[in-house]
Amino acid sequence: MTLALAILLCGLCGGLVGWGLLRRERLLQFPFLAAWAVALQILPQLYALKSSNLPYPPEALSQVILMVFLCLGMTAIGYFMPRRKVDPLKWRFDGHRLLLGATALVGIGQFFGFLIGRLPEEMTRAGPWSGTPVAYLFFVRLAPYGFAIALALFLRYRSTWAFLLLLPNTLSSLSLMVFYGRRTPTAEFFLALLCMLWFVWRWLPPRPVMIAGVLAFGIFVVNISDYRHAVIYEDEGRWQRVREIDYLGNLQPSSMVQDKAQEMLNALYYIDAVTKTRDFNCGLSLYNGLVDAYVPRQLVGERVKSSLRVPLSDPAFAVYGFEPSIGSCQTGVAEAFLSFWYFGSLIFLAFGYVMRRCWDGAMSGGLPAQVIYVSLVALYLGAYNGTIHNFTVPWIHLAVFLGPVLVWARVRQRSVSPVPQKRITAETRFPSTSTGTLANGFFPVTRSR
Repeated sequence: MTLALAILLCGLCGGLVGWGLLRRERLLQFPFLAAWAVALQILPQLYALKSSNLPYPPEALSQVILMVFLCLGMTAIGYFMPRRKVDPLKWRFDGHRLLLGATALVGIGQFFGFLIGRLPEEMTRAGPWSGTPVAYLFFVRLAPYGFAIALALFLRYRSTWAFLLLLPNTLSSLSLMVFYGRRTPTAEFFLALLCMLWFVWRWLPPRPVMIAGVLAFGIFVVNISDYRHAVIYEDEGRWQRVREIDYLGNLQPSSMVQDKAQEMLNALYYIDAVTKTRDFNCGLSLYNGLVDAYVPRQLVGERVKSSLRVPLSDPAFAVYGFEPSIGSCQTGVAEAFLSFWYFGSLIFLAFGYVMRRCWDGAMSGGLPAQVIYVSLVALYLGAYNGTIHNFTVPWIHLAVFLGPVLVWARVRQRSVSPVPQKRITAETRFPSTSTGTLANGFFPVTRSR
């Protein structure tokens, strides 16, 4: 049974990857990226656990593989399911206001990133973050929104101001990757860059380069714990330790099972335990995730915040006395199962449906859809091996911080007739700003001379 399910899961991943490779415009669409996320993050862990002698519930592996298969399959169904023809949100924007809004978002985000850098190392380097770093990180998330807007404007109009706005987030993202080994900011940066290049210019690197980049990032993810241990101390031997990491050797099952398959081990115990207890939380964990994200303990106090959360049982501890290791998570597939049994995979159907609507709007030239897509894609890809709260939590953040910028920069005058929209191909570029009002609903951005 386990082998048959594993073959089905591998076949589904391979089918979606093959679907993406057939046409260049599919290389950044969500089913293709989700298949890579499962193939590079989950399948190696499952194989390592199967090949190991670690004790875990005997039927749990089959249950987890089936749940992963359903979640990925529902993602594809949600993405490809028929949709009513609805015009995307095509607002017309004042370019100068967009630049001002992007400047504010980048400035606020970088300022709080600077504050995080001034915190004591014991608060930011050891274990999961809590307290002040989390509060600062809430505002650091504004910088990627401003980066996406500035990147769209730079690619359209070659604005020097927009280019300068790209530099802080580029440097901070690369420094987080090199000096801290942070996966999500790295993925967000490169996906935002590639997506905007495709949305605006219809350009992507050749397929072999894209595949090599995905594989390199997958190897980086597998070795992330060793990399972080190597760079955690700022001494002269940091880069020597980085060079000594056995990057390919760590892909072996015997190496992965030591400390790199913890997420799937958590999923095994939690899914099997809740199957025995039938103590499903019916989605209340999603509500608790919103409370954790948006109720500041520093302002209301721990007592008030705790009173807003719904107490939930811990089935893995109740049945097996199992506790996840510090810094690991239950995984999104396990959290969906804890909420609604196998029907929790329908949450991933919503993932696929939402991302398809954002993709369609982005491909039509709508700036809101473009910024939302690049802001969500990395978070949604992390939901399989990370947390399902990525589905609900980012939307309030987008509405509160990105929404006002877009509304303020929107132009409502009916007296100005924009240039009719054109289909943008690899050979077609947006017209120069010297021609007046621009296509795709933007008013001119002054070019530096």
